[in-house]
Amino acid sequence: RGMPIDADMNIHAHVSDYINVYSVLGGVTVTLLCFQHGLMFITLRTIGDLQNRARKMAQKIMGVVFVAVLAFAALSAYQTDMFTRRGEITIPLVVLIVICFMLAAVFIRKKKDGWTFGMTGAGLALTVGMIFISLFPRVMVSSLQSAYDLTVANASSGDYSLKVMSIAALTLLPFVIGSQIWSYYVFRKRVSHKEPMTY
Repeated sequence: RGMPIDADMNIHAHVSDYINVYSVLGGVTVTLLCFQHGLMFITLRTIGDLQNRARKMAQKIMGVVFVAVLAFAALSAYQTDMFTRRGEITIPLVVLIVICFMLAAVFIRKKKDGWTFGMTGAGLALTVGMIFISLFPRVMVSSLQSAYDLTVANASSGDYSLKVMSIAALTLLPFVIGSQIWSYYVFRKRVSHKEPMTY
Protein backbone atom coordinates (compact mmCIF):
# COMPACT_ATOMS: atom_id res chain seq x y z
CA ARG A 1 0.00 0.00 0.00
CA GLY A 2 2.96 2.23 0.66
CA MET A 3 4.07 5.00 2.96
CA PRO A 4 4.58 8.70 2.10
CA ILE A 5 8.33 8.56 1.37
CA ASP A 6 9.72 11.67 -0.31
CA ALA A 7 12.71 12.23 -2.61
CA ASP A 8 15.07 12.51 0.38
CA MET A 9 13.91 9.07 1.60
CA ASN A 10 12.12 10.60 4.61
CA ILE A 11 8.70 9.41 5.75
CA HIS A 12 6.11 12.05 6.60
CA ALA A 13 3.36 9.76 7.88
CA HIS A 14 0.20 10.23 9.90
CA VAL A 15 -1.44 7.67 12.18
CA SER A 16 -3.74 6.60 9.34
CA ASP A 17 -0.71 5.66 7.25
CA TYR A 18 0.30 3.12 9.90
CA ILE A 19 -3.09 1.99 11.17
CA ASN A 20 -5.70 1.49 8.48
CA VAL A 21 -8.10 -1.22 7.32
CA TYR A 22 -5.46 -2.88 5.14
CA SER A 23 -2.70 -3.00 7.77
CA VAL A 24 -5.10 -4.22 10.49
CA LEU A 25 -6.56 -6.91 8.22
CA GLY A 26 -3.05 -8.02 7.23
CA GLY A 27 -2.00 -8.26 10.88
CA VAL A 28 -5.16 -10.14 11.87
CA THR A 29 -4.78 -12.53 8.92
CA VAL A 30 -1.15 -13.42 9.70
CA THR A 31 -2.01 -13.79 13.41
CA LEU A 32 -4.88 -16.16 12.59
CA LEU A 33 -2.64 -18.16 10.24
CA CYS A 34 -0.01 -18.53 12.98
CA PHE A 35 -2.65 -19.36 15.60
CA GLN A 36 -4.15 -22.11 13.46
CA HIS A 37 -0.74 -23.51 12.58
CA GLY A 38 0.20 -23.48 16.28
CA LEU A 39 -2.97 -25.38 17.17
CA MET A 40 -2.06 -28.03 14.62
CA PHE A 41 1.42 -28.24 16.14
CA ILE A 42 -0.22 -28.86 19.53
CA THR A 43 -2.21 -31.76 18.02
CA LEU A 44 1.07 -33.30 16.85
CA ARG A 45 2.85 -32.86 20.20
CA THR A 46 0.08 -33.98 22.60
CA ILE A 47 -2.33 -36.85 23.15
CA GLY A 48 -5.70 -37.17 24.82
CA ASP A 49 -7.92 -34.29 25.86
CA LEU A 50 -5.46 -31.51 25.02
CA GLN A 51 -4.98 -32.88 21.51
CA ASN A 52 -8.76 -33.12 20.95
CA ARG A 53 -9.35 -29.59 22.25
CA ALA A 54 -6.63 -28.17 19.98
CA ARG A 55 -8.07 -30.04 16.97
CA LYS A 56 -11.61 -28.80 17.69
CA MET A 57 -10.43 -25.21 18.09
CA ALA A 58 -8.49 -25.46 14.81
CA GLN A 59 -11.63 -26.77 13.09
CA LYS A 60 -13.71 -23.91 14.51
CA ILE A 61 -11.39 -21.19 13.23
CA MET A 62 -10.68 -22.85 9.86
CA GLY A 63 -13.52 -20.95 8.17
CA VAL A 64 -12.52 -17.66 9.80
CA VAL A 65 -8.92 -18.07 8.61
CA PHE A 66 -10.09 -18.90 5.09
CA VAL A 67 -12.33 -15.82 4.94
CA ALA A 68 -9.54 -13.61 6.36
CA VAL A 69 -7.07 -14.84 3.71
CA LEU A 70 -9.57 -14.23 0.90
CA ALA A 71 -10.44 -10.76 2.28
CA PHE A 72 -6.74 -9.89 2.53
CA ALA A 73 -6.16 -11.05 -1.07
CA ALA A 74 -9.17 -9.03 -2.29
CA LEU A 75 -8.08 -5.89 -0.43
CA SER A 76 -4.52 -6.40 -1.72
CA ALA A 77 -5.86 -6.47 -5.27
CA TYR A 78 -7.76 -3.23 -4.61
CA GLN A 79 -5.18 -1.23 -2.63
CA THR A 80 -1.81 -2.49 -3.91
CA ASP A 81 -0.10 -3.43 -7.15
CA MET A 82 0.43 -6.98 -5.88
CA PHE A 83 -1.54 -8.60 -8.71
CA THR A 84 -0.82 -6.14 -11.51
CA ARG A 85 2.96 -5.88 -11.08
CA ARG A 86 3.72 -9.60 -10.71
CA GLY A 87 0.35 -11.17 -11.45
CA GLU A 88 1.90 -14.11 -13.30
CA ILE A 89 3.39 -15.23 -9.96
CA THR A 90 1.04 -13.85 -7.30
CA ILE A 91 -2.25 -15.04 -8.82
CA PRO A 92 -1.12 -18.71 -9.02
CA LEU A 93 0.18 -18.35 -5.44
CA VAL A 94 -3.28 -17.25 -4.27
CA VAL A 95 -4.76 -20.32 -5.97
CA LEU A 96 -2.18 -22.52 -4.20
CA ILE A 97 -2.98 -20.87 -0.85
CA VAL A 98 -6.70 -21.56 -1.32
CA ILE A 99 -5.94 -25.18 -2.26
CA CYS A 100 -3.75 -25.58 0.84
CA PHE A 101 -6.53 -24.40 3.15
CA MET A 102 -9.18 -26.49 1.39
CA LEU A 103 -6.96 -29.56 1.83
CA ALA A 104 -6.31 -28.60 5.46
CA ALA A 105 -10.09 -28.52 6.06
CA VAL A 106 -10.42 -31.99 4.52
CA PHE A 107 -7.49 -33.45 6.45
CA ILE A 108 -8.57 -32.03 9.80
CA ARG A 109 -12.00 -33.67 9.46
CA LYS A 110 -10.23 -36.99 8.85
CA LYS A 111 -7.97 -36.35 11.88
CA LYS A 112 -4.84 -36.45 9.73
CA ASP A 113 -2.98 -33.99 11.91
CA GLY A 114 0.39 -34.25 10.17
CA TRP A 115 -1.09 -33.50 6.76
CA THR A 116 -3.17 -30.66 8.21
CA PHE A 117 -0.05 -29.20 9.85
CA GLY A 118 1.75 -29.43 6.50
CA MET A 119 -1.07 -27.67 4.66
CA THR A 120 -1.46 -24.86 7.22
CA GLY A 121 2.32 -24.40 7.19
CA ALA A 122 2.39 -24.29 3.41
CA GLY A 123 -0.51 -21.81 3.37
CA LEU A 124 1.26 -19.56 5.87
CA ALA A 125 4.58 -19.74 4.02
CA LEU A 126 2.95 -19.09 0.64
CA THR A 127 1.00 -16.09 2.01
CA VAL A 128 4.10 -14.44 3.45
CA GLY A 129 6.14 -15.44 0.40
CA MET A 130 3.55 -13.90 -1.93
CA ILE A 131 3.84 -10.56 -0.12
CA PHE A 132 7.63 -10.49 -0.44
CA ILE A 133 7.62 -11.71 -4.04
CA SER A 134 5.18 -8.98 -5.03
CA LEU A 135 7.32 -6.35 -3.27
CA PHE A 136 10.74 -7.38 -4.63
CA PRO A 137 13.07 -5.55 -5.24
CA ARG A 138 11.25 -2.95 -3.17
CA VAL A 139 11.64 -3.00 0.60
CA MET A 140 9.06 -0.27 1.20
CA VAL A 141 6.75 1.30 -1.35
CA SER A 142 6.39 5.07 -1.59
CA SER A 143 2.76 6.13 -1.88
CA LEU A 144 3.90 9.47 -3.32
CA GLN A 145 5.90 8.30 -6.33
CA SER A 146 7.45 4.99 -7.38
CA ALA A 147 10.81 6.71 -7.95
CA TYR A 148 11.03 7.19 -4.16
CA ASP A 149 10.57 3.51 -3.28
CA LEU A 150 13.10 2.00 -0.91
CA THR A 151 14.71 -0.91 -2.74
CA VAL A 152 17.13 -3.67 -1.84
CA ALA A 153 19.91 -1.64 -3.46
CA ASN A 154 19.30 1.80 -1.95
CA ALA A 155 18.32 0.54 1.52
CA SER A 156 21.22 -1.86 2.06
CA SER A 157 24.21 -1.29 4.31
CA GLY A 158 27.70 -0.59 3.04
CA ASP A 159 30.05 -3.33 1.83
CA TYR A 160 32.04 -3.45 5.07
CA SER A 161 28.92 -3.82 7.26
CA LEU A 162 27.55 -6.56 5.02
CA LYS A 163 30.90 -8.40 5.11
CA VAL A 164 31.12 -8.22 8.94
CA MET A 165 27.51 -9.36 9.37
CA SER A 166 28.01 -12.24 6.90
CA ILE A 167 31.03 -13.48 8.87
CA ALA A 168 29.12 -13.13 12.16
CA ALA A 169 26.11 -14.95 10.75
CA LEU A 170 28.17 -17.81 9.29
CA THR A 171 30.06 -18.16 12.57
CA LEU A 172 26.93 -18.27 14.75
CA LEU A 173 24.67 -20.25 12.39
CA PRO A 174 26.01 -23.72 13.38
CA PHE A 175 25.23 -22.96 17.04
CA VAL A 176 21.70 -21.82 16.21
CA ILE A 177 21.05 -24.91 14.08
CA GLY A 178 22.56 -27.14 16.78
CA SER A 179 20.32 -25.56 19.41
CA GLN A 180 17.24 -26.16 17.25
CA ILE A 181 18.20 -29.79 16.64
CA TRP A 182 18.77 -30.30 20.37
CA SER A 183 15.41 -28.75 21.33
CA TYR A 184 13.56 -30.87 18.77
CA TYR A 185 15.33 -33.96 20.13
CA VAL A 186 14.47 -33.11 23.75
CA PHE A 187 10.80 -32.42 22.92
CA ARG A 188 10.37 -35.31 20.48
CA LYS A 189 7.79 -37.22 22.57
CA ARG A 190 4.11 -36.37 22.73
CA VAL A 191 2.94 -34.78 25.97
CA SER A 192 0.02 -36.35 27.86
CA HIS A 193 -1.91 -35.37 30.98
CA LYS A 194 0.06 -38.04 32.84
CA GLU A 195 3.31 -36.12 32.42
CA PRO A 196 4.36 -34.12 35.52
CA MET A 197 4.00 -30.47 34.59
CA THR A 198 5.21 -27.39 36.40
CA TYR A 199 3.76 -23.95 35.82
